[in-house]
Amino acid sequence: MATKVIMLAILFLSLMINDYSKLKKKKRKIIIIYLAIVAITIYLSADFIFILNMYDLTDLLHDILFQPANQIVDWMVIE
Repeated sequence: MATKVIMLAILFLSLMINDYSKLKKKKRKIIIIYLAIVAITIYLSADFIFILNMYDLTDLLHDILFQPANQIVDWMVIE
């Protein structure tokens, strides 16, 4: 686990150092989108490292698509 934490810390620090000079020149909207993507990545990385089983993309898709999928299956069933 320690190696995963160290590698991700190095990865995110190098990402921020590399992109800092490029982000200074961009518009605020692009910076907000970039930081949102980085925040989501950090959230999913923490879930991966510490095996927290937090809410992730699979859970989101299940919540959105489960009910309509069941309705389609029920509609297609021949009685």
